Amino acid sequence: MAFATLYTPAGLPLAVLSLRHVLPLRGAWYYTAEIDATDDECPAAGARVRLEMAGREWSGYVVRSQPWAGRARLRVEAGAGGMRASVPARAYQSALLATIAAQAVTDAGETLAADALASLDVVAQHHRAAGPAGVALTTALSSGSYAWRFTDAGEVWWGAESWPAASDA
Repeated sequence: MAFATLYTPAGLPLAVLSLRHVLPLRGAWYYTAEIDATDDECPAAGARVRLEMAGREWSGYVVRSQPWAGRARLRVEAGAGGMRASVPARAYQSALLATIAAQAVTDAGETLAADALASLDVVAQHHRAAGPAGVALTTALSSGSYAWRFTDAGEVWWGAESWPAASDA
């Protein structure tokens, strides 16, 4: 039995032989996995896949796929494109911060998490430069001191960071 299972777009379960999973505080999570798969079973670059491990599930897309000799090495990133898509320049005047952020996410082809902060902060003027959506979102949210990242489901969340109080133990 494998310690983790990767599911292809067709729902085919593939055993994960090794895995390096990076979960950053901000931005897109990603992992590199070696899977037990024939060339025909191996998901292609751009395919949506799902990883199950230790009772958790991550949904992302294949950035790179390298099959060889009944195995494959995959690089998978959160969401549909990891907020790497280029977004056009845009100007805002008297706009809600939540609107500016949501447009950066949807313009990148990503899905907004239902629990993302619906900030009522109003931004007098904001000019979004053309470029990577992740940069546009980071720039917009910095005015309100908010952070963003991808959820396990591959959706974009943003809000104020909160941490539990440390015990004196």
